[in-house]
Amino acid sequence: MIKKFEPLLDYDTWILMLSGGADSALILYYLNKIRKDQELFLFTGVNHNDKNYGRQSQDIANHLGVENYTHMLFPQTHIDGIEKKQRDVEFYEKINCLFDTENSIFIQGRTKNPENLDGPPERKIPEDKYFYFERHKVYRPFIDVDKIEILLEYRKNNLMDMFEKTRSCISLDTYECNECFWCNERKLAIDESERIYSQDISR
Repeated sequence: MIKKFEPLLDYDTWILMLSGGADSALILYYLNKIRKDQELFLFTGVNHNDKNYGRQSQDIANHLGVENYTHMLFPQTHIDGIEKKQRDVEFYEKINCLFDTENSIFIQGRTKNPENLDGPPERKIPEDKYFYFERHKVYRPFIDVDKIEILLEYRKNNLMDMFEKTRSCISLDTYECNECFWCNERKLAIDESERIYSQDISR
């Protein structure tokens, strides 16, 4: 898995979209392992109506002992479609002057759907590992693995204590609704990864 992050060594500045979820938290774990002298920014999108967002992103960075980084919060919305697109465009336009687009790269924790769980419409669109958004290059190292594989990495690397600090649900009213795709995906990954991991270590 760590080989997925070697291409980042060609860039001087890393900008991780650290949501506080399981995917981006695991990415930070690997970034912290391979980082040399790269400048590191952690960007966390926060919806001002979210009654549940705590300090997941900051707690994860502290848990991993990440040093010398800049953490920035920016407005984000859980609503898809035009509003989300407009918010994203506005944000990226504001930060255009902060980064040299040739030497910086954004990293995003997007995974593929588990085979037996249908995702929301935006998850059904094929996506590449690299794409450009408002002139910024974005890399998605986990686009070809699903959440079950992500949880297996947590278990293999003894990171389940960090996993407990992450949050998947996008509800603005409850911490865990147990109804949305993200809650169902998380539960499936926990159960399946535990089954697979238990079989592997018993052999």
